Amino acid sequence: MKKSLLLSLLIISSYFYAQITLGGTGTGTGTGTGTGPLPISASYEFTYSQQIFTKQEINTNAAGYITGLVFYMNDDTLLDNSSDWDVYLGHTSKTSFNSNSDWIPISELTHTFEGLVMNDNGIVKVNFDVPFLYNNTDHLVIAVRDDSEDYNSADEHFKQYNATANSAMFLRQGYSIWNLSDPGDGYRVNYKSMVTIEGLSQTLATSESNKTENLVRLYPNPVKDVLHLDRSDLIKTVVISDHLGRLIKTIKKPSSSVDIMDLREGSFFISLEMKDGSRQFLRFIKN
Repeated sequence: MKKSLLLSLLIISSYFYAQITLGGTGTGTGTGTGTGPLPISASYEFTYSQQIFTKQEINTNAAGYITGLVFYMNDDTLLDNSSDWDVYLGHTSKTSFNSNSDWIPISELTHTFEGLVMNDNGIVKVNFDVPFLYNNTDHLVIAVRDDSEDYNSADEHFKQYNATANSAMFLRQGYSIWNLSDPGDGYRVNYKSMVTIEGLSQTLATSESNKTENLVRLYPNPVKDVLHLDRSDLIKTVVISDHLGRLIKTIKKPSSSVDIMDLREGSFFISLEMKDGSRQFLRFIKN
């Protein structure tokens, strides 16, 4: 299992040396329009936030794996007492939170990171334990919980930018937010944290844009037991993820028939790494 996961991560990391920065330039410590408590509030012991970044705002050219996030803060700010993070990503059709309790259910999010982060000269980098497949159809949800049991400052130091009303929500308090299924009432705001989304690109590289002739077709769709791929001779690796973006299986040197009998019923994404270096993303339904 560990070997398979490592192989999958190596394959996915080879796909993407791309990133999208929202809310600033992403150079140095960033150029957000102010500072605030997103993604976490370093002035409280426990915080939880959810932010909605719309498909239009992300403006990527295709579905793709998100391999990490970068947040920005003042470069001289301590974060050692506010560094125990959990990060979740997910898809949503809504663009804002309708009330102070209108959290996106944690069951609809994928746990992509658990561990310690640090402020490296104004940059807080989160490398995902498991990449998340963004479908480029829905909007993106980024949720972060800090469970450090301590705080660093009475001020907020994370870079923020002005955004659509109620497109972000956070909760901060002096006791643990242990039940993310029912966090309690939060605060809706009209700003979001400046963030770099690693793995996605807003423009195709020239080398990739010229490699679109040999598109692969999959059939049948919906499918029950065996998924067929035409032009399988052009495919180097197949990666299958579920509708939450969680990695399910990786197949190297696939044949024209892919056995999916072990998958449960539902919607899945299939990522094809082509021998010419290009990639293709498709979606199928398992009956």
